[in-house]
Amino acid sequence: WTFDTGDEALIGGAPAVDGRVVYAGTYSGDLFAIDVEDGEEIWSAEIGASVTAPALVDGVLYVAGGDPATMYAFDPENGDELWSAEYGGGTTYGAFAVADDNIYAANGDGTLYALSTEDGDELWTAELGNEDATGTPAVVDGVVYAAGPEDDFYALDAATGEELWSVQLDGTIYSQPVVADETIFVGDGEGTLYALATADGDELWTVRLDGPVEGSPVILDGVIYVDGNGTIYALGES
Repeated sequence: WTFDTGDEALIGGAPAVDGRVVYAGTYSGDLFAIDVEDGEEIWSAEIGASVTAPALVDGVLYVAGGDPATMYAFDPENGDELWSAEYGGGTTYGAFAVADDNIYAANGDGTLYALSTEDGDELWTAELGNEDATGTPAVVDGVVYAAGPEDDFYALDAATGEELWSVQLDGTIYSQPVVADETIFVGDGEGTLYALATADGDELWTVRLDGPVEGSPVILDGVIYVDGNGTIYALGES
């Protein structure tokens, strides 16, 4: 089957799937719940511009969108809005991460926000720079790994937002970092894939690819799969 989002609206990131329903948002500001069996629309909600990839966690569907940036929580069964909360004054950039009852999201004011999954209340903020923060944060073992808008990469305490360390990379990061075996794997817009130590951000190695890395690496059985400008690379972890 196929599903028409209407007016050639582009999908705003990867959909979320629970085995029965596909949840997808569009850059036109719509959120759809689609039956996986036949592609029929179950429900839809109008949010605003630039709807990001949704996340389905513990029976709640979270999605960000609009201008100013707003986080939404929906009942995935019927599309009822549970709550919504603006965060910062910028627009929505990248997706967000949900971990340990918190939502971690960056937006166009160069700030990373930690919000409560219960009601969207702001728990803490961390300044990442003066421009748009474009990447999607990752949360592993109580640490938030996030890209700043000025080629900086940060490790923050997930509970408090305190900076643990930061490093300067060569280009802007658009994708979500991946963490495995105490190593962070992340690519930048200049075409470099980095392996950084989780302890202090020290550079373990880099690989130059043929084009910008805009998607997140995937690691399986010790092999890193990453896209560089339309070419798929398979690399060893070391």
